[in-house]
Amino acid sequence: MSTWIVWLRGINVGKERSVGMKALREALQAAGLDDVRSHIQSGNLVVVSKGRRAEIAEVVADTVEREFGFRPAVMVHSVAEVRKALANDPYPDADRRRVQLYFLEKSPSAGSTKPLEDVQVASEQFELIGRVFYLHAPEGIGRSKLAAKVERALGVATARNANTVAAVLALASVKDR
Repeated sequence: MSTWIVWLRGINVGKERSVGMKALREALQAAGLDDVRSHIQSGNLVVVSKGRRAEIAEVVADTVEREFGFRPAVMVHSVAEVRKALANDPYPDADRRRVQLYFLEKSPSAGSTKPLEDVQVASEQFELIGRVFYLHAPEGIGRSKLAAKVERALGVATARNANTVAAVLALASVKDR
C-alpha cells in the first residue's frame, strides 16, 4: 500500500462542478481507495492504495463522474514527488499565498514558456522545473495575465498555492508508508 496525493482540477469553482468533500471521501472509499482524506474544498486528496497512479486516477475520475455528474482531470503524485516539488520552489521566501505550483499533466515542449514571457509583468517571476511550473505573483493570481495563459502555453495543469501544497503534504506525511 502506498500513499498518494490526488489533485482534482476545476471542482467547486462553479455550481455545475460542485462536490462535497465528505460525500467524495465516502464515495472513493466505497470505490476501493483507503484512508481518503481531503484538505479544503478544492479537490486536494490523500489516498492509500495498492493501485498504480493511472488506476487511482481512473477510479477517482469514474467515481466523480458517477456520483457528481462530470469528469474532472485528475493528477496523482507520490508523496516524494510533491515533497520534491515543494523543496524545488524557487521562491521560498515569498508570501506562500502568492506562489502557485502548477502540476502539469505532461512535460511541456521546449520554448513553451515564451508566450508567458510576453505577458509577464515586472513583479512576476516564474520557473519551470520538470512538470511543475512555479509562479510568484505578488499582486495576486487573479490579477495575473500570465496565470490566465499557463494552460494554453504548457498544457493541462492544476494549480495550488504553496500553503495548500504544504498542508496536503503534511496530511499525506502522517499516512506515508
